[in-house]
Amino acid sequence: MIQRKYGLTDNAAQNLFAAASSIEKLEVLAMLASAPGHRASIIDLARDARLPPAIAKRVVGELETAHLVDVNTRGQVLLAPRERDRAALEDLIAMYRSDPAYVGGVLARRR
Repeated sequence: MIQRKYGLTDNAAQNLFAAASSIEKLEVLAMLASAPGHRASIIDLARDARLPPAIAKRVVGELETAHLVDVNTRGQVLLAPRERDRAALEDLIAMYRSDPAYVGGVLARRR
């Protein structure tokens, strides 16, 4: 599975796939990773991910609950994983960018 293909430990893969459990979440995380200062507004994320603003807001809220992003008082979303998750999250984003169909298939099988 994905752990073998990309060298993630089982625990790191399970934790990240639980937190980033949809293509929409991975897309938002990948956009934030590429954004200047690793931050963007929910409106910008919604537009760039082609998500309705309400869905983008829900996705950001779920990522915030999972401690992968922070939202400041001005509504800016900042990629802010816990230190222990940072390297594995970077690997997951790289996997998603290099092979989104494969990662999407893994997510679909986990549901």
